[in-house]
Amino acid sequence: MQKDLKGYNFTKEAILMLLGDMHLRNEITKGVYPAIAQKFDTTPQRVASAIRKVIGNSWNIKRDNFVHTIYGKKASHRIERPTNLEFITTIAERLHLNME
Repeated sequence: MQKDLKGYNFTKEAILMLLGDMHLRNEITKGVYPAIAQKFDTTPQRVASAIRKVIGNSWNIKRDNFVHTIYGKKASHRIERPTNLEFITTIAERLHLNME
């Protein structure tokens, strides 16, 4: 992911929030985005949009490497860009497993 994009910090914050409480994955739009928006003095809609942009840029630039790194070899056939929720929860779950 490109660290110079605003969405990088928002994405990182969302992942950290889910690592703290995986139940937040059920409240991504009503809990996670508003909390990030408040922290960074913006709106939940801008948070969601910026996260979408950073995921899209990563997907478009290095799709094969991106898919392999995030989803593993089994998903190398994946064509569609993951949603914000899919991306954030997948990374949070992988990090959570690696921490155990």
